Amino acid sequence: MLQIKTVQRAGGVADGLALPSVLKACSCEEGPCLGAQLHACACKAGSDAETAACSVLITMYLKRGGGMRSAVAAFDGISEPNMIIWTALMAGLA
Repeated sequence: MLQIKTVQRAGGVADGLALPSVLKACSCEEGPCLGAQLHACACKAGSDAETAACSVLITMYLKRGGGMRSAVAAFDGISEPNMIIWTALMAGLA
């Protein structure tokens, strides 16, 4: 998490490859609060509509108590949901 904050302070943004890994770590450790902050960063960077980031966001919100509304908002960010996104949604609801 410290690395992401350091990148942000330097004016950079986490890309679509780094963000899902950090979000997954948040869903395991820090909980949805830090994950929601990273979701906001992803929205600013335009990475929230990428499949990997979106699937991790959906899983994080549904499994760690971020709420159905946040998960649906992440799902709605995908213009054409694919099998990975649908699987994340179904697994989170199970």
